[in-house]
Amino acid sequence: MVFVAVLLGVQVLTLGTQKHQDDNKERVKAATSPDTSAHEAYYVGFFHPFANAGGGGERVLWTMIKAIQDKYPFVVSVIYSGDKVKREQLLQNVKAKFGLEINAQTVYVVELQRRWWVEHKFARLTLLMQSIGSVWLAMEAINGFCPDVFVDTVGYALTYPLVQAVSSRIPVVSYTHYPTISSDMRTLVASREAGVNNDAAVAGSAMLTTLKSAYYAAFARIYAFSGSFASTIMTNSSWTHGHIVKLFGKPNMTRVVYPPCDTARLVEFPLQSRNPVIMSLAQFRPEKNHSLQIEAFAQLLRDHPDFAAPVGWKKPSSEDLLEGKAAAVEYPALVMLGGARNIEDEA
Repeated sequence: MVFVAVLLGVQVLTLGTQKHQDDNKERVKAATSPDTSAHEAYYVGFFHPFANAGGGGERVLWTMIKAIQDKYPFVVSVIYSGDKVKREQLLQNVKAKFGLEINAQTVYVVELQRRWWVEHKFARLTLLMQSIGSVWLAMEAINGFCPDVFVDTVGYALTYPLVQAVSSRIPVVSYTHYPTISSDMRTLVASREAGVNNDAAVAGSAMLTTLKSAYYAAFARIYAFSGSFASTIMTNSSWTHGHIVKLFGKPNMTRVVYPPCDTARLVEFPLQSRNPVIMSLAQFRPEKNHSLQIEAFAQLLRDHPDFAAPVGWKKPSSEDLLEGKAAAVEYPALVMLGGARNIEDEA
Protein backbone atom coordinates (compact mmCIF):
# COMPACT_ATOMS: atom_id res chain seq x y z
CA MET A 1 0.00 0.00 0.00
CA VAL A 2 2.85 2.39 0.88
CA PHE A 3 4.60 1.53 -2.39
CA VAL A 4 1.46 2.33 -4.40
CA ALA A 5 1.07 5.65 -2.58
CA VAL A 6 4.70 6.58 -3.26
CA LEU A 7 4.33 5.58 -6.92
CA LEU A 8 1.22 7.72 -7.32
CA GLY A 9 2.98 10.60 -5.59
CA VAL A 10 5.91 10.40 -8.02
CA GLN A 11 3.54 10.33 -10.98
CA VAL A 12 1.59 13.37 -9.80
CA LEU A 13 4.74 15.36 -8.94
CA THR A 14 6.36 14.53 -12.28
CA LEU A 15 3.46 14.66 -14.72
CA GLY A 16 1.18 17.23 -13.10
CA THR A 17 -2.46 17.12 -14.10
CA GLN A 18 -3.83 15.45 -17.23
CA LYS A 19 -4.82 18.89 -18.51
CA HIS A 20 -1.24 20.08 -18.03
CA GLN A 21 0.10 17.24 -20.18
CA ASP A 22 -2.65 17.73 -22.77
CA ASP A 23 -1.69 21.41 -23.03
CA ASN A 24 1.96 20.40 -23.42
CA LYS A 25 1.12 18.07 -26.28
CA GLU A 26 -0.98 20.68 -28.05
CA ARG A 27 1.90 23.13 -27.73
CA VAL A 28 4.32 20.64 -29.31
CA LYS A 29 1.83 19.80 -32.07
CA ALA A 30 1.40 23.47 -32.90
CA ALA A 31 5.17 24.01 -33.17
CA THR A 32 6.00 20.93 -35.29
CA SER A 33 4.91 19.40 -38.61
CA PRO A 34 5.85 15.70 -38.86
CA ASP A 35 4.87 13.70 -41.96
CA THR A 36 1.84 11.75 -40.78
CA SER A 37 0.76 10.50 -44.21
CA ALA A 38 1.80 6.92 -43.41
CA HIS A 39 1.98 6.93 -39.61
CA GLU A 40 0.64 9.01 -36.75
CA ALA A 41 3.04 11.33 -34.98
CA TYR A 42 5.40 9.69 -32.49
CA TYR A 43 7.31 11.63 -29.84
CA VAL A 44 10.83 10.70 -28.74
CA GLY A 45 12.32 12.63 -25.83
CA PHE A 46 16.10 13.14 -25.78
CA PHE A 47 17.42 13.90 -22.30
CA HIS A 48 20.56 15.91 -23.04
CA PRO A 49 20.91 18.98 -20.76
CA PHE A 50 23.98 20.25 -22.70
CA ALA A 51 22.52 19.94 -26.21
CA ASN A 52 24.13 23.18 -27.40
CA ALA A 53 27.67 22.10 -26.51
CA GLY A 54 30.11 21.00 -29.19
CA GLY A 55 31.56 17.76 -27.84
CA GLY A 56 31.43 14.17 -29.01
CA GLY A 57 28.31 13.52 -26.96
CA GLU A 58 26.48 16.24 -28.83
CA ARG A 59 27.59 14.86 -32.18
CA VAL A 60 26.10 11.51 -31.16
CA LEU A 61 22.84 13.22 -30.15
CA TRP A 62 22.38 15.19 -33.35
CA THR A 63 23.53 12.40 -35.65
CA MET A 64 20.95 10.17 -33.97
CA ILE A 65 18.24 12.78 -34.52
CA LYS A 66 19.31 13.25 -38.15
CA ALA A 67 19.13 9.50 -38.76
CA ILE A 68 15.63 9.36 -37.24
CA GLN A 69 14.47 12.27 -39.40
CA ASP A 70 15.77 10.60 -42.55
CA LYS A 71 14.16 7.23 -41.82
CA TYR A 72 11.10 8.08 -39.73
CA PRO A 73 9.63 11.46 -40.83
CA PHE A 74 6.64 10.99 -38.52
CA VAL A 75 8.84 11.15 -35.40
CA VAL A 76 9.15 14.40 -33.46
CA SER A 77 12.40 14.72 -31.49
CA VAL A 78 11.80 16.53 -28.21
CA ILE A 79 15.09 17.87 -26.79
CA TYR A 80 15.30 18.41 -23.04
CA SER A 81 18.01 21.07 -22.84
CA GLY A 82 19.24 23.48 -20.19
CA ASP A 83 21.05 25.79 -22.60
CA LYS A 84 18.20 28.31 -22.92
CA VAL A 85 18.77 28.55 -26.67
CA LYS A 86 15.80 28.75 -29.03
CA ARG A 87 15.27 25.98 -31.56
CA GLU A 88 16.33 27.94 -34.64
CA GLN A 89 19.56 29.15 -33.06
CA LEU A 90 20.29 25.70 -31.65
CA LEU A 91 19.96 24.08 -35.08
CA GLN A 92 22.13 26.78 -36.66
CA ASN A 93 24.80 25.97 -34.09
CA VAL A 94 24.49 22.26 -34.90
CA LYS A 95 25.05 22.99 -38.59
CA ALA A 96 28.06 25.19 -37.83
CA LYS A 97 29.66 22.71 -35.43
CA PHE A 98 28.84 19.37 -37.02
CA GLY A 99 27.74 20.13 -40.57
CA LEU A 100 24.36 18.49 -39.96
CA GLU A 101 21.17 19.85 -41.53
CA ILE A 102 18.39 19.22 -39.02
CA ASN A 103 14.76 19.71 -40.03
CA ALA A 104 13.28 22.17 -37.52
CA GLN A 105 9.76 20.96 -38.28
CA THR A 106 10.28 17.74 -36.33
CA VAL A 107 12.28 19.19 -33.43
CA TYR A 108 10.91 20.73 -30.25
CA VAL A 109 12.99 22.07 -27.35
CA VAL A 110 11.88 21.86 -23.72
CA GLU A 111 13.96 24.37 -21.78
CA LEU A 112 15.17 23.14 -18.39
CA GLN A 113 15.75 25.48 -15.45
CA ARG A 114 17.34 23.02 -13.00
CA ARG A 115 20.53 22.09 -14.89
CA TRP A 116 22.59 23.48 -12.02
CA TRP A 117 22.02 20.18 -10.22
CA VAL A 118 24.04 18.18 -12.75
CA GLU A 119 26.84 20.69 -13.39
CA HIS A 120 27.55 21.98 -9.89
CA LYS A 121 30.77 20.69 -8.34
CA PHE A 122 29.62 19.58 -4.90
CA ALA A 123 32.26 19.62 -2.18
CA ARG A 124 31.47 16.03 -1.18
CA LEU A 125 29.49 13.07 -2.58
CA THR A 126 29.54 14.61 -6.06
CA LEU A 127 28.52 11.43 -7.91
CA LEU A 128 25.52 10.87 -5.65
CA MET A 129 24.43 14.51 -5.52
CA GLN A 130 24.66 15.04 -9.29
CA SER A 131 22.83 11.74 -9.89
CA ILE A 132 20.04 12.78 -7.53
CA GLY A 133 20.07 16.13 -9.31
CA SER A 134 19.62 14.33 -12.65
CA VAL A 135 16.42 12.74 -11.30
CA TRP A 136 15.16 16.16 -10.20
CA LEU A 137 16.03 17.51 -13.65
CA ALA A 138 14.30 14.58 -15.40
CA MET A 139 11.16 15.28 -13.37
CA GLU A 140 11.17 18.82 -14.77
CA ALA A 141 11.76 17.44 -18.28
CA ILE A 142 8.84 15.00 -18.21
CA ASN A 143 6.64 17.61 -16.56
CA GLY A 144 7.41 19.78 -19.59
CA PHE A 145 6.44 16.97 -21.98
CA CYS A 146 5.84 13.25 -21.51
CA PRO A 147 7.28 11.36 -24.52
CA ASP A 148 6.48 8.01 -26.12
CA VAL A 149 10.15 6.98 -25.75
CA PHE A 150 12.76 8.38 -23.35
CA VAL A 151 16.32 8.48 -24.69
CA ASP A 152 19.19 9.34 -22.34
CA THR A 153 22.22 10.30 -24.40
CA VAL A 154 24.39 11.44 -21.48
CA GLY A 155 24.42 8.54 -19.01
CA TYR A 156 22.12 9.61 -16.17
CA ALA A 157 21.06 6.10 -15.19
CA LEU A 158 19.25 7.11 -12.01
CA THR A 159 16.57 8.72 -14.18
CA TYR A 160 15.49 5.35 -15.60
CA PRO A 161 13.47 4.13 -12.58
CA LEU A 162 11.73 7.53 -12.52
CA VAL A 163 10.63 7.16 -16.15
CA GLN A 164 9.32 3.66 -15.49
CA ALA A 165 7.55 4.87 -12.34
CA VAL A 166 5.81 7.55 -14.41
CA SER A 167 4.69 4.93 -16.94
CA SER A 168 5.92 1.43 -17.62
CA ARG A 169 4.79 1.94 -21.22
CA ILE A 170 7.61 4.42 -21.89
CA PRO A 171 10.69 2.49 -23.08
CA VAL A 172 14.03 3.80 -21.85
CA VAL A 173 16.89 3.92 -24.36
CA SER A 174 20.36 4.47 -22.90
CA TYR A 175 23.52 5.66 -24.65
CA THR A 176 26.51 5.71 -22.31
CA HIS A 177 29.80 7.36 -23.18
CA TYR A 178 31.45 6.65 -19.85
CA PRO A 179 29.96 4.88 -16.82
CA THR A 180 29.29 7.13 -13.84
CA ILE A 181 31.05 4.58 -11.64
CA SER A 182 33.50 1.93 -12.80
CA SER A 183 35.78 -0.71 -11.34
CA ASP A 184 38.73 1.44 -12.44
CA MET A 185 37.51 4.29 -10.24
CA ARG A 186 37.04 1.94 -7.29
CA THR A 187 40.51 0.47 -7.80
CA LEU A 188 42.01 3.98 -7.88
CA VAL A 189 40.45 4.77 -4.50
CA ALA A 190 41.43 1.43 -2.96
CA SER A 191 45.03 1.91 -4.11
CA ARG A 192 45.05 5.34 -2.41
CA GLU A 193 46.14 7.07 -5.58
CA ALA A 194 45.14 10.74 -5.96
CA GLY A 195 43.30 11.66 -9.16
CA VAL A 196 40.36 13.51 -10.71
CA ASN A 197 37.87 11.47 -8.69
CA ASN A 198 40.03 10.96 -5.62
CA ASP A 199 41.15 13.96 -3.62
CA ALA A 200 44.70 13.90 -2.26
CA ALA A 201 43.36 14.32 1.27
CA VAL A 202 41.30 11.13 0.88
CA ALA A 203 44.16 9.24 -0.75
CA GLY A 204 46.39 10.17 2.17
CA SER A 205 44.03 8.82 4.83
CA ALA A 206 43.35 5.13 5.45
CA MET A 207 40.07 5.89 7.23
CA LEU A 208 38.78 8.23 4.50
CA THR A 209 39.80 5.70 1.86
CA THR A 210 37.77 3.00 3.63
CA LEU A 211 34.75 5.29 3.85
CA LYS A 212 35.00 6.34 0.21
CA SER A 213 35.40 2.72 -0.90
CA ALA A 214 32.18 1.86 0.94
CA TYR A 215 30.45 4.88 -0.62
CA TYR A 216 31.56 3.85 -4.12
CA ALA A 217 30.43 0.26 -3.53
CA ALA A 218 26.98 1.45 -2.41
CA PHE A 219 26.69 3.89 -5.29
CA ALA A 220 27.69 1.18 -7.78
CA ARG A 221 24.76 -0.94 -6.54
CA ILE A 222 22.35 1.98 -6.95
CA TYR A 223 23.72 2.72 -10.42
CA ALA A 224 23.47 -0.91 -11.49
CA PHE A 225 19.90 -1.22 -10.18
CA SER A 226 18.86 1.95 -12.01
CA GLY A 227 20.51 0.88 -15.26
CA SER A 228 18.56 -2.39 -15.25
CA PHE A 229 15.41 -0.39 -16.09
CA ALA A 230 16.71 0.45 -19.58
CA SER A 231 15.05 -1.39 -22.46
CA THR A 232 17.80 -0.80 -25.01
CA ILE A 233 21.40 0.02 -24.10
CA MET A 234 24.14 1.43 -26.31
CA THR A 235 27.74 2.20 -25.40
CA ASN A 236 30.39 4.15 -27.29
CA SER A 237 33.24 1.64 -26.97
CA SER A 238 34.12 -1.94 -26.08
CA TRP A 239 35.63 -0.67 -22.79
CA THR A 240 32.39 1.03 -21.75
CA HIS A 241 30.41 -1.97 -23.04
CA GLY A 242 32.27 -4.31 -20.70
CA HIS A 243 31.62 -2.13 -17.66
CA ILE A 244 27.96 -1.48 -18.49
CA VAL A 245 27.22 -5.17 -19.13
CA LYS A 246 28.78 -6.01 -15.78
CA LEU A 247 26.83 -3.26 -13.99
CA PHE A 248 23.43 -3.30 -15.73
CA GLY A 249 23.41 -7.07 -16.24
CA LYS A 250 21.77 -7.01 -19.70
CA PRO A 251 24.31 -8.41 -22.18
CA ASN A 252 21.69 -9.33 -24.80
CA MET A 253 20.28 -5.79 -24.83
CA THR A 254 23.62 -3.97 -24.89
CA ARG A 255 25.37 -3.04 -28.11
CA VAL A 256 28.43 -1.00 -29.02
CA VAL A 257 27.50 1.90 -31.29
CA TYR A 258 30.67 3.80 -32.06
CA PRO A 259 30.43 7.60 -32.10
CA PRO A 260 30.05 9.10 -35.59
CA CYS A 261 33.20 10.54 -37.11
CA ASP A 262 33.10 12.61 -40.28
CA THR A 263 36.10 11.24 -42.18
CA ALA A 264 35.09 12.65 -45.58
CA ARG A 265 37.10 15.84 -45.08
CA LEU A 266 39.94 14.11 -43.24
CA VAL A 267 40.83 11.88 -46.20
CA GLU A 268 41.35 15.00 -48.30
CA PHE A 269 44.32 16.08 -46.19
CA PRO A 270 47.62 15.28 -47.96
CA LEU A 271 50.12 13.03 -46.24
CA GLN A 272 53.08 14.93 -47.65
CA SER A 273 54.60 18.20 -46.36
CA ARG A 274 53.04 17.90 -42.93
CA ASN A 275 54.37 19.72 -39.90
CA PRO A 276 55.32 17.60 -36.84
CA VAL A 277 52.29 18.81 -34.87
CA ILE A 278 50.36 16.65 -32.42
CA MET A 279 46.80 17.92 -32.28
CA SER A 280 44.64 17.00 -29.29
CA LEU A 281 40.91 17.63 -29.74
CA ALA A 282 38.77 17.33 -26.60
CA GLN A 283 36.63 19.40 -24.27
CA PHE A 284 38.62 21.05 -21.50
CA ARG A 285 37.38 19.37 -18.34
CA PRO A 286 39.09 17.45 -15.53
CA GLU A 287 38.14 13.97 -16.79
CA LYS A 288 40.07 14.50 -20.05
CA ASN A 289 43.31 14.78 -18.07
CA HIS A 290 45.10 17.21 -20.38
CA SER A 291 47.97 17.44 -17.90
CA LEU A 292 48.85 13.80 -18.64
CA GLN A 293 49.20 14.65 -22.34
CA ILE A 294 51.59 17.47 -21.45
CA GLU A 295 53.60 15.12 -19.22
CA ALA A 296 53.76 12.52 -22.01
CA PHE A 297 54.95 15.14 -24.50
CA ALA A 298 57.58 16.33 -22.04
CA GLN A 299 58.74 12.73 -21.62
CA LEU A 300 59.04 12.44 -25.41
CA LEU A 301 61.34 15.47 -25.45
CA ARG A 302 63.42 14.06 -22.58
CA ASP A 303 63.81 10.73 -24.37
CA HIS A 304 64.68 12.47 -27.65
CA PRO A 305 66.58 15.69 -26.86
CA ASP A 306 67.08 16.31 -30.58
CA PHE A 307 63.30 16.92 -30.85
CA ALA A 308 63.42 19.77 -28.35
CA ALA A 309 63.48 23.32 -29.72
CA PRO A 310 66.54 25.37 -28.75
CA VAL A 311 66.28 28.24 -26.31
CA GLY A 312 65.08 31.39 -28.04
CA TRP A 313 63.29 29.52 -30.84
CA LYS A 314 60.18 31.44 -31.81
CA LYS A 315 57.31 29.07 -32.15
CA PRO A 316 54.48 29.83 -34.62
CA SER A 317 51.07 30.74 -33.20
CA SER A 318 48.37 28.08 -32.92
CA GLU A 319 46.22 30.06 -35.37
CA ASP A 320 48.95 30.04 -38.03
CA LEU A 321 49.51 26.32 -37.52
CA LEU A 322 45.81 25.54 -37.89
CA GLU A 323 45.34 27.80 -40.92
CA GLY A 324 48.48 26.53 -42.64
CA LYS A 325 50.10 29.97 -42.63
CA ALA A 326 53.13 28.92 -40.63
CA ALA A 327 56.37 28.12 -42.35
CA ALA A 328 57.77 24.61 -42.00
CA VAL A 329 57.97 23.68 -38.33
CA GLU A 330 61.30 22.13 -37.45
CA TYR A 331 60.40 20.83 -34.00
CA PRO A 332 57.43 18.81 -32.68
CA ALA A 333 54.63 20.85 -31.13
CA LEU A 334 51.59 19.88 -29.04
CA VAL A 335 48.42 21.85 -29.86
CA MET A 336 45.30 21.39 -27.73
CA LEU A 337 41.90 22.36 -29.09
CA GLY A 338 38.48 22.19 -27.50
CA GLY A 339 35.60 23.98 -25.87
CA ALA A 340 34.36 24.19 -22.29
CA ARG A 341 30.96 23.33 -20.85
CA ASN A 342 30.87 26.03 -18.20
CA ILE A 343 32.85 28.65 -16.27
CA GLU A 344 34.36 26.03 -13.95
CA ASP A 345 35.85 24.16 -16.92
CA GLU A 346 37.15 27.39 -18.45
CA ALA A 347 38.98 28.13 -15.20
